Amino acid sequence: MEKLIIAAAVMLFSLAYVSATPGTAKSLSQGRTDLLCNLGQNRSNSIDKIQLDSLPGKVYASMANPDAWDYGAACGKMFCVMCTGSIDPTSPSPCRKDKYIFITIYSYCHDCETSFSIAEKGFNTIAEPNVSTIKIDYAM
Repeated sequence: MEKLIIAAAVMLFSLAYVSATPGTAKSLSQGRTDLLCNLGQNRSNSIDKIQLDSLPGKVYASMANPDAWDYGAACGKMFCVMCTGSIDPTSPSPCRKDKYIFITIYSYCHDCETSFSIAEKGFNTIAEPNVSTIKIDYAM
């Protein structure tokens, strides 16, 4: 069943890739837990511990900047995110080959310069952990 969900997600992202939105992402480690969306999570001291039990597979918590937040329209929405490269054109790509993740927006980040701040485990799934910010494509 999990392989079927992954296959469907890959197909969905492939179709959505044509209309994917370019953006940037950074890793969000321990810290901010100001939940602005009512997603039914267990409140905890780490966003990596937020349980999104109603969603299939692994979905990582994320905060959105003002543009991605879209006046709250993104609250609770799920996005497929894929690393597309380094923000520094002279650096090698930090992306892990053929990896994508699903994120769910749980909060607004008024001071974030990147489109999304993604839970550290999710970020490290698509990019090398020694990189702070990456280019991404994302689609709902």
